[in-house]
Amino acid sequence: MALVVSVDGKDVGSFTEGRNYSGYLPAGQHVITARIDPNMTGAGPARKTLNVKAGQTYSYTAVVSGGNMTLVRNQGQTVMPD
Repeated sequence: MALVVSVDGKDVGSFTEGRNYSGYLPAGQHVITARIDPNMTGAGPARKTLNVKAGQTYSYTAVVSGGNMTLVRNQGQTVMPD
């Protein structure tokens, strides 16, 4: 079983648990979709519309709970200078 990630309707990769995708998106609106393949759980795909700002980093985790898949934004860590 793998997680298939799409950006703006185009598949960008298939990932097993614990793996990640990193890619560049130009500024503007984009749709991120994640789906399980093969889908033995019946969970529908998760979709997130992002309004990407230049120079920003966005990080999400796909989570399946109660038969539903969602994309949850990861909280960033701030590193304070010494």
